[in-house]
Amino acid sequence: METVRLCGCKGIRSCLLCETEYKIVKVNLKTRFEKCSSYVYCPNCDKAWPSWNIHLYKNHPNHKGTSIEFPGVYIKLNFLSPCEIKSLRSALEEIPWEVSQSGRRKQNFGPKCNFKKKKLQLGAFSGFPKSTQFVQQKFSEVPILNNFQTVEQCTLEYDPLRGASIDPHIDDCWIWGERIVTVNVIV
Repeated sequence: METVRLCGCKGIRSCLLCETEYKIVKVNLKTRFEKCSSYVYCPNCDKAWPSWNIHLYKNHPNHKGTSIEFPGVYIKLNFLSPCEIKSLRSALEEIPWEVSQSGRRKQNFGPKCNFKKKKLQLGAFSGFPKSTQFVQQKFSEVPILNNFQTVEQCTLEYDPLRGASIDPHIDDCWIWGERIVTVNVIV
């Protein structure tokens, strides 16, 4: 389906709304993946353990199986306090949202990137919202983020009612560099 839809989906990407409306049947990847082995990273012991349970770290140190090293990953639990989360969510709701593919809403701040041509345009970017800059300032409190400079701030909302998701992928390093920093605020 190569049409742009009101929900924000385009191309082969779809949310539950357009899958219902356009009778799109998707392969159940969850069922396929669950037949494979999986490892889940535990930030408490800095290792990955055989499991599909994403909450495995809550059972630390009582993991089962044989762990593997998983270098290059760092998770800081409780990076934001409950008060900071409330402030951030409130600030984000003051900023206009755009519909996006796969059932998401988004807010983008930063240069416009053409990944196929590897070109960058500043466009209308005039800086990050002042109300969210405290998050970037907190990055300096994490040793592994020493000298990290934010290039883009992208807020993505994943609404389970719309089946919002992000497809498995590998991020481009040509513009963002080797470090991708994500702050998850789960409601």
